[in-house]
Amino acid sequence: MEVVFLKKTFSGIIEDYKFGKSIEMMDRQMDISDEDKKNLVRLLKRLVDFGMTVPVEYDESNDIKNCKENNLSGTAINLLYLILTDECNFACKYCFIENGMPENYQFSHMSPAMAKKRIDLFADWSHHKKSKNKSILFYGGEPLMNQKTFKDAVLHIVKLVKQDKLPKNTDISMITNGSLITKEIAEFIRANGVGVGLSVDGMPETNNQCRVYKSGGGTFQSTWNGYSRLIDAGVDDIGISFTVGWHNIGNLLDNTKYVIDKFKVKSLGYNILMDSEHQIFADRDYARKASDEIIQCFEYLREQGIYEYRMMRKVEFFTNKKVYPNDCAACGRQVVALPSGEIGPCQTFMGSKKYFTKYKTGFSPYTDKTFAE
Repeated sequence: MEVVFLKKTFSGIIEDYKFGKSIEMMDRQMDISDEDKKNLVRLLKRLVDFGMTVPVEYDESNDIKNCKENNLSGTAINLLYLILTDECNFACKYCFIENGMPENYQFSHMSPAMAKKRIDLFADWSHHKKSKNKSILFYGGEPLMNQKTFKDAVLHIVKLVKQDKLPKNTDISMITNGSLITKEIAEFIRANGVGVGLSVDGMPETNNQCRVYKSGGGTFQSTWNGYSRLIDAGVDDIGISFTVGWHNIGNLLDNTKYVIDKFKVKSLGYNILMDSEHQIFADRDYARKASDEIIQCFEYLREQGIYEYRMMRKVEFFTNKKVYPNDCAACGRQVVALPSGEIGPCQTFMGSKKYFTKYKTGFSPYTDKTFAE
């Protein structure tokens, strides 16, 4: 797990050698002297010693097995998504959740009792494998359309932390569009240490192209009003959840600079468009353009001392020389609880409830086939 820097032209050499070459073949291709041939053999031996190249007949299956055993811990639940409601007061055009719902879908709200049950289960499951942090994330729809359950659930988490049933550093956070944040809610958030991820996609004219109310009206001002109430209440753990779509590709950096300057936050996370079960949002052209612009913005954000989640969580593993097996917590690190209590690995499927199951006594993500897969 060391870092090796190579010139870009070296990628062609790697590709050329990928399927193996003999010393004789290299000799013929390069037309080298006997002395250079000795140096080449010496170099190849060094590369073999370091494991950077192997004989053609080398069996890598044991290496893969050892790497897997040493670096892939299997299911290790440390994140709970609580879907307080699958209903939202916005109608964002790229929403992978609402666009994935079948016709005549009936929205629902999680009861305070159900929220407490799922938090208790998470507290129990999270003890199976220790990790540095445990996180509970309130999600939707728009979670603040179910404010009573939100408050009851937060207070229940705080109680479990005091009872040592959850770690002292358990992170409580919420992704919200901000439009329903009142003075009272803002003060409750501050009093209980809830982190807030505020969804906004750039300048008002850019944001309002996709982030709209069901009536079609723009939402930027409503989000700004919610942010202002958080600031007035003294909430300082605020980040931006920034979706990269066709409405802001092409001027992502300008939109990012605007948001950072206006909202004065220290963290931002870019969201890539996700296909719903019925609609394709992200093609190869989008992926390439989004990636290029996110990297450009990341360089700017680093200069400003802003933490960008999507890039930094990869960079941290890279600099710490650790295997980064997946970018998505649905690959064995999270459990999602729907409003009616069903449990699954990924919130994308809350509409169809694909991969979700009703909880039965004895169910565990550590033994369930879907979570294992």
